[in-house]
Amino acid sequence: MKRRSVLLCLLFLVPECGCGTSNRMVTSGRPFDSVQWKQQTDESKANVRLDMADQLVAQRLLDGRTRMQVIDVLGEPLTPDFFNEWEMVYWLGPERKVFSLDSEWLAINLDTSGIVSEYRVIHD
Repeated sequence: MKRRSVLLCLLFLVPECGCGTSNRMVTSGRPFDSVQWKQQTDESKANVRLDMADQLVAQRLLDGRTRMQVIDVLGEPLTPDFFNEWEMVYWLGPERKVFSLDSEWLAINLDTSGIVSEYRVIHD
């Protein structure tokens, strides 16, 4: 019983469990700030968006917004040649792992009414 408790505690305390999904604590990062978000334009300011992304998703800050409202808050989305299944994507920065090979992105889909239906942090 004691061993199981220790294992469960470790799962919640370890930021990346290596299982392909992230176990980051929702309380980590900085509060979302639209001005700071829009100021990150390159890797020199990387981590600004990464620090805010988990809070943005956890607090459901894009729920009920239209495409234009999302653009007002986050700026213009990028149009990479990949992520075809997502309507809007925003580069967050290099992947938050010890050996960062990829990038993290905020991906957003809209429903048929043009309202945000789904969004999450994804990796390329």
